[in-house]
Amino acid sequence: MNDRFSFIFKILIFSAILSYGVKYGGRLLPLEPSTINALLGISVPPAIMGLALWWRKKS
Repeated sequence: MNDRFSFIFKILIFSAILSYGVKYGGRLLPLEPSTINALLGISVPPAIMGLALWWRKKS
């Protein structure tokens, strides 16, 4: 039970840090709205998650 709680707590903390970084750090990296930027924004996060899950399964 404690292990499950710690996992959820870690996800919550990571999500809050990521949200804070996007909200306040996004202004430091001005991006123009273009098709390439939209495709990268949509396709890179699932690709990273897929690599992470593949790496975890491999280990």
